[in-house]
Amino acid sequence: MPALSSLTSMRVGGEPASIKECATREELIAAAQELWSTGEDWIVVGGGTNLVFAEDVGNLNVLLVKTSGIEKTKSDGKQVWKIQAGVGWDELVAEAVSEGLAGIEGMSGIPGTCGASPV
Repeated sequence: MPALSSLTSMRVGGEPASIKECATREELIAAAQELWSTGEDWIVVGGGTNLVFAEDVGNLNVLLVKTSGIEKTKSDGKQVWKIQAGVGWDELVAEAVSEGLAGIEGMSGIPGTCGASPV
């Protein structure tokens, strides 16, 4: 199992009790519900930015968000995008710019994933 130092931008942190990688929304929900029911210590990690872990994290369980995809639809004449939590913020900005949408381009370069971004 990898140490948390390999999953974070700060490159610090020991080996946790478990790491569950979730590639779909459904996997993430099921894994979270299962883990929460145990009462054990847990954390959700997306891109791993702005996280600092101790070396002694042997009691910590990690849910690693690896969901992907941007679903584009229209509703009442407006564009509606559903963005998975694991999509990189820069990926979202690039997609919006490629679609000719304005307003988000100034947020390029923000590290992390959309699931961790402020709304």
